[in-house]
Amino acid sequence: MRPHSRLALWILTLFACVALFACGDHRGDGATLPASPSARPADRVIATILMTNDQLTLIGLRPATGNELPEPQAVAPVLGWQYEDSSGKIVESGTVTVPVVTLAEFDENGKPAPVTTVAGAATLEVQIPNVDGTFVLFDPAATGGTTQKSWGGLLKKLKLYIKKLIGKFKLDNGSGNGGSGGSVASGGTSAGGASAGGASTGGASAGGASVGGASAGGASTGGASTGGAGPGGPGQGPAAESGPTVQMAKPKTECVGMTILVVAEGYTKAEETKFQADAEQIIGAISTHSGYQEHWSDVAVYRKFFVSNDSGISDPAASITRDTAFRFQHDAVVHRSIGPAEDVPAANVAAVAAAKGEVNADAVLYIANINEWAGAARPWSREGYVAAHPQAGLIMSHELAHALFDLADEYSDGTCNPANSFQGPNVALSLEALPWTSLLTPGVALPTTGGGADTVGAYEGALYCTTGAYRPQDTCKMRDASVGFCKVCLAQIESRFQLRTAACHQGTCEHSACTTGSALTKGCDSCTASVCDAMPECCSTEKGKGWTEACVQLAKDTAGPCRGVCYDGKSSCSHTECTDGASLTSSCSTCADAVCKKDAFCCSNKWDAICANEAERDPYCSCKTSQ
Repeated sequence: MRPHSRLALWILTLFACVALFACGDHRGDGATLPASPSARPADRVIATILMTNDQLTLIGLRPATGNELPEPQAVAPVLGWQYEDSSGKIVESGTVTVPVVTLAEFDENGKPAPVTTVAGAATLEVQIPNVDGTFVLFDPAATGGTTQKSWGGLLKKLKLYIKKLIGKFKLDNGSGNGGSGGSVASGGTSAGGASAGGASTGGASAGGASVGGASAGGASTGGASTGGAGPGGPGQGPAAESGPTVQMAKPKTECVGMTILVVAEGYTKAEETKFQADAEQIIGAISTHSGYQEHWSDVAVYRKFFVSNDSGISDPAASITRDTAFRFQHDAVVHRSIGPAEDVPAANVAAVAAAKGEVNADAVLYIANINEWAGAARPWSREGYVAAHPQAGLIMSHELAHALFDLADEYSDGTCNPANSFQGPNVALSLEALPWTSLLTPGVALPTTGGGADTVGAYEGALYCTTGAYRPQDTCKMRDASVGFCKVCLAQIESRFQLRTAACHQGTCEHSACTTGSALTKGCDSCTASVCDAMPECCSTEKGKGWTEACVQLAKDTAGPCRGVCYDGKSSCSHTECTDGASLTSSCSTCADAVCKKDAFCCSNKWDAICANEAERDPYCSCKTSQ
């Protein structure tokens, strides 16, 4: 080849690399591409979509693990959605509660005073097949020619093009612009609802570069935008500086029943320590409440700090505007209701979605840096918003019960409309159809009046109604946030945790193998059995014996069954579980065993990028030991 021909080829190659923001495993937009995309794409994926006015932006796409909580009940007002493959065939459909609707439940004294408000932006998550296609969101009522609703009902169908997830993207700390999945809609969506282009290869859009579906460039029909936002849509500009995802609470066993992600809003860089203290105070308070306390050894909590330019949040009624990471503001009418405004930066929302996917969080709790009572919840989105207030932990123990356990409100205050209320196993609209029949106190009268504090019957007054709706007991946290959960709610919480932990709880250990204490029962789990085989005194109830420091050290050093139990146990695997490679045996570590129980392919064929992704999302695998 002649010199000038080689030079021309080199220049073309350079331009190709610049167009894709990278020439290898790292892209200039802060996203890290896998060395080689998995040859075995996930069958189903979870799409995280940002809704602002009449606009949709795809901000995250991640493989569905099969361990997600059941879909929450959709309550009015609802939007319909459908997913069409490239041929236009509808392959999935459903309904969702209008994401921007927000529920503020308690007044400044912590008493029930439910009211719904509308935020400027919201995210929704839908599980869809992993195929190229178009996500369509529409207001079922709008097809009949009705006018736009006060909650922001759509006047048209909104469309969003989604590319099949073929690899795994991962955010670098602080980059913010991207998501945990590799999918793109070029330029995002326009105000008219249709994206121009939409083609991508492995996550790079034809009109620009995008990670996890949040476009970093490209032009949309109806208006050009940076960050995939059309006029009036998500905020533009660079992502807010953010810190790493830090684990606040580690489960004491090898089981994870629930995972919560705590996010900072309205904290300046100088206030990071304050956010950490606020998060510790609120989460600490939640952990002491019944229902949580009994299962806290199976709960994982993470926090993620985002830097806001201003301290606090905006207040439109007082003409106060703060430049914060998620543009939180007080509702103009209901001051105690808070939520994001229309100009929320899509890149920051995408960073939260990425962190949520990274740790497999079940719910997200945003802490707003204001010293007053304010908060709100979106049970249907499994999100909570709360101010850094002394009562925050008390109130959020109630709100998270909606988000994590699908429990309904039992108080009589509010607008009685049970058909359009979030219902759960702790409420009933008929005495003939009580979900808690097996827990009824023997001989109790229905409906129930009087009785003792432990009486389980059917007390009238629930779902914001004084009559026609029933609750199991006279008092409960779902009726009064200052008291404990009723027996029926506790049973629902127990069943939700068992759904997650039954596979790894084999017997009951009185304490973790990683802490000293009384002797453990040899058969309570595989790690304890291995330790006691090697050191029988660890399981001996004889005086002077028990689970000593030597037993703890042995647990940490035992390869295979104790891997991950103490977060730094040894492994006999041929390679780390956090990177792809040859298939592993389930016996080489508890991490490998946990992954292969969910995905047998990893031990029978190849430990590919999906297997490594599953390991990275498991807080017991070695990928998490540095946090």
